[in-house]
Amino acid sequence: MGKKHLENLSLKLQLALLKSELVELKAKCQKLVAGLEKAKQELSDWRAEAQCKAAQLEQVQRRGFERDAKVEALQRGLCEKSESLRSLKEELQEARGEVQRLELQKKELQQELKDLNQRREFENKLATEKVKLYYDVEIRKIQKEVEGVKRELIQRKP
Repeated sequence: MGKKHLENLSLKLQLALLKSELVELKAKCQKLVAGLEKAKQELSDWRAEAQCKAAQLEQVQRRGFERDAKVEALQRGLCEKSESLRSLKEELQEARGEVQRLELQKKELQQELKDLNQRREFENKLATEKVKLYYDVEIRKIQKEVEGVKRELIQRKP
C-alpha cells in the first residue's frame, strides 16, 4: 500500500497543484480578458476620437478653403478697385489738364473781349467826334446861310 498510497498522494498533490495552476490560469485569463476588453474599449474610444478629430480637421480645412476663397475674392476686388483708382487718377489728371487749358482759353477770351470793348469804345468816341464835326460843319454852313439870308434881308430893306 505504500507505493499506491504514495501514488495516490502524489496524484492528489498533482491534482491540487494542477487545480492551483488552473485557478491561477483562470485568474490570468480573466485579467487578460479584462485587459483585452479594456484595450478594445480604448481602441474604440481612440477610433471615435480619431473620427471626431478627422471631422474637425475636415471642417477646419473646409473653413480654410472658404477663407482662402474669400481672401482671393477680396484680392480680386482690391485689384479691380486699384485698377479703377488708377484709371480715375488718370482721368482726374486729364480733367485737370483740360481745366488748365480752358482757364487759359478763358483768360485769352477775356483779354480779347477787353480789347474789343476798348476798340468799340474808341470807335464810338471816334464816331461821336465825327458826328460832332459833321454837325459843327453843318451848323456853320447853316449859320453862313442864315447870315447870308440876313444880309440879303438887310440889303432889301430900304
